[in-house]
Amino acid sequence: MLKDLYQNQTNEWKETFKKVFYLSLLFHLLAAWFSEGFHRPDEHLGIMRFVGWKLGMITDAQAHLSWEWGARIRPWLQPAIYIMILSPLQALGLENPFIMADILRFFNAIIGQISLTILFVLSPQYLKTEKVKTFTLWALALLWYVPFFHARGTSEHFSTSFFIFALPFFLGKNTLKNGFITGLLFGASFIFRYQMCVPIFFICLWQLFQANKKVGFLTILTASFVLFNFFGALIDYWGYGEWVFPPYQYLYWNIVEGKASSFGVDPWWKYFEKVVTRGVPPIGLPLMMATLWFWFKKRSHYLTWITLSFFIVHSMIGHKEIRFLFGIGLFSPLLFGVFLENYSRLQSFRKTGLALGALSLILMTISSLKVAYTPISFYKDLYKSEHTPKIIYTSDVIRDPLWFYMKKPFEFNLLKKEVFLSKLSVESGYFFSNDHELQSMLSKTCKVIHQTYPGWILDIKPDFIKMKYWGLYKCH
Repeated sequence: MLKDLYQNQTNEWKETFKKVFYLSLLFHLLAAWFSEGFHRPDEHLGIMRFVGWKLGMITDAQAHLSWEWGARIRPWLQPAIYIMILSPLQALGLENPFIMADILRFFNAIIGQISLTILFVLSPQYLKTEKVKTFTLWALALLWYVPFFHARGTSEHFSTSFFIFALPFFLGKNTLKNGFITGLLFGASFIFRYQMCVPIFFICLWQLFQANKKVGFLTILTASFVLFNFFGALIDYWGYGEWVFPPYQYLYWNIVEGKASSFGVDPWWKYFEKVVTRGVPPIGLPLMMATLWFWFKKRSHYLTWITLSFFIVHSMIGHKEIRFLFGIGLFSPLLFGVFLENYSRLQSFRKTGLALGALSLILMTISSLKVAYTPISFYKDLYKSEHTPKIIYTSDVIRDPLWFYMKKPFEFNLLKKEVFLSKLSVESGYFFSNDHELQSMLSKTCKVIHQTYPGWILDIKPDFIKMKYWGLYKCH
């Protein structure tokens, strides 16, 4: 299907396709190289800790520390893929966890680039005019957060990418082979992130309402979907060492027990605000308006069925984070292209389009070149140094230590500030702080092992600018 779609396009479109492909690939590789660390802790807690534990890099106590382990809500499919990549390299002598993480980010980015390329090729089938087809290619390539999102080893990225992998087979010829492959890819998408059952269910339901119903196709799809989930259960057994069904555990703990709501609850309309404000208003607002228009005007389109259903279900869930919509946001340039084609007068605002494209390119450059998690430099400096502390005293809460990146296990000993200061005056050891005043004092009397930023930067920083600045000191 993809080959036919590509071949049927004009030479001008193909030339644009090549340009956006290489531009997108460049930014994906840049993001993979520079965006060290993680975007949200789940990326580390639910995946990298599992990987490190299986590879013998962290202890049982460290791997089993988070509540998710005991609740058995995390699937092992993605950690298993990472382990398959890293195990041979570890056998050949690779020990540096930062190089391991680099390799995985490049793998993540390539998976994302492939899924985005599929959307490039699929995009012309929704459009008629060559001008809008070309514009949509650029809109997909310049969606500013995408390279950073794809470099991350998140369930949101993998689940969306595998869902997109399935689309050419689902939309292609009605063959048993295509149905079988679609079911496997949908099964993987679901296991990576259970919320993907919503668009998977609705795109299959959409197919039942079409004139050319594919009942046999959907039957094979369902069978292979179940088959892949059985395969996923075997991987979970290998990971946990016991039979468990993480999808049920996830539903029970987060919905029945209300664990997800403990991380914060927002009203149903909050995503409308987040998409516009967090998506950068000049970019997020027109994309949101075009999406709402598409949902209303193109109610029978399968893109409406998968995106609207996903949005509604997430709006009904109390805990809301903008990253939950990152995957569905990949389809927004397609919806905007259809919107633009129906309002041809907007196509004359060429300068506005160029300005938005330039802004998106600037944002994409920043997001692709910045470190994902600033304190990763703390772990890197400590790993490269000769220092191997067993205990680090701190008066600040350190959430979710990144055990994967530690040369030797150590623990943070949390103390009240007055106890921390008294211990500092009578005992030698390693002291940690992310308080600027304490850092200034410690840097004058102790050996600096790590400071995220020089002291003078913190001195001139306005209070309204939030920065993570970690400091580690060896004191006598």
